[in-house]
Amino acid sequence: MIGKWFESYEEAWSCFLARDEPLEDFWSNLSEADSSFLAGWLIKPPAAVKDAVSPLLVRLAELAGVSAVPGHFAHVWIHGVAEDPDPARVIELVAAARDGWASADGFDIAFRCANCFHDAAVVEAHTEGVAQLLQALNPKADLRVVLPHMTVAYLRSPLPGPLRAALQDFRDQDFGTFHVHDVNLCLVPIARSTFLRPWEVAATISLSRPSG
Repeated sequence: MIGKWFESYEEAWSCFLARDEPLEDFWSNLSEADSSFLAGWLIKPPAAVKDAVSPLLVRLAELAGVSAVPGHFAHVWIHGVAEDPDPARVIELVAAARDGWASADGFDIAFRCANCFHDAAVVEAHTEGVAQLLQALNPKADLRVVLPHMTVAYLRSPLPGPLRAALQDFRDQDFGTFHVHDVNLCLVPIARSTFLRPWEVAATISLSRPSG
């Protein structure tokens, strides 16, 4: 079972350094229905960021109980909005996002520092833009626990020691910065047998550019 949500990257890292017991199993919370998928808004990083993260992925892939993400799965999550929506519901979700983000501008994301949450190894994605987009979609969202990140591996209850050694080698690394121009509504497979397969992009919304 996932513990309390972290309120800072530093809190997450400190808890990870102090942990003795195996980490959580991400797969235990996935659906058993092969057809299940989640509609969610996400940001796709550019090739340069993926290339910079590649050595970390290679290192993580060597560890027991650690599933490094494939290149096509790299993303920064904004908000999950519906499970198994039909086409009509997808249209509604896109319309709601267009309204909520009508005045939203693009923003920068700085990827730096490997870290670990309860059931995933991540690279921190430093930006205020993700929280602003989330709040526009869900005003009740608790922004105290919004820690934007790019997941680099999902965990299957690994021992913390080997994972800690791997992430510490990338703890102070800068993986690059890029400007977000658009966001994507993706239909992400969330069954245990289908997770990490390529998702379907259902819609793309371009963020307005600041004038001047």
